[in-house]
Amino acid sequence: MLRSMKFFSLCAMMIGCTAATSEAAFSLRVIDQGAATTVTIDDGGAGDELAAVNEIRFNGTVGSFTISDFRGETNTPGADTAFLIDSTFAIRNTGAVSNTITLLVSATGFTSPDPAPLMGFLASTVQFLSGTSNPATASATIRFYGSDDGTATGLFKEDILITTNLSNIAAPNGNDNKNSNGIFDGITIPYSLTLRIDVVLSAGARIDVDSTARIEHFVPEPTSMAILGLGGLLAGFGVARRKRKQAAELTV
Repeated sequence: MLRSMKFFSLCAMMIGCTAATSEAAFSLRVIDQGAATTVTIDDGGAGDELAAVNEIRFNGTVGSFTISDFRGETNTPGADTAFLIDSTFAIRNTGAVSNTITLLVSATGFTSPDPAPLMGFLASTVQFLSGTSNPATASATIRFYGSDDGTATGLFKEDILITTNLSNIAAPNGNDNKNSNGIFDGITIPYSLTLRIDVVLSAGARIDVDSTARIEHFVPEPTSMAILGLGGLLAGFGVARRKRKQAAELTV
């Protein structure tokens, strides 16, 4: 009986370990670059106001910045489309000087769609709510990239980037809508996706940010498909021609 209990206990431990290693991780990291202050909110951990898996909601202060109503979502381990979403949230610099804040929305454990290669899409809206855009370099930069799991610095071949210069947006309620895309290649399963948002704000300034990033299988344009089809046709024609030539030589 004791041996049986030990056996079942060992099996339970093995199953538990397997489940833990296959579980996808989703997190938000907020960094006040001026104060070198970092806050990390893990899915279901301290600071996450949502109990749902693959969703994070955060309200709080990090250094001199206040984050209001951040809500991120992902679909790890993925499907036909893998995505990272941050719904509209507000950032305000409550400090006395211009400062930079970085938000990293990351999910690991993606196994679908498989890299064969993939097309990445990034869309973003930045709305300038209050304050001034001085200095003129005040900006919001949104990047979408990925890496093999466990390789934090490894990027996809394509790094999708959107930059908004806040000095070109008038407060209040001026906004800038942009989108971009690129081919993602050179990764292996499982892989991670990251949405990085860097914002430079003058003292007292407040903006809203709304971004959506996704990847899906890359489908060549009709022209490319036609070229590929023509190449296959020519290759088939060459094989048939060689076979006829060989048959002719044998009958001679």
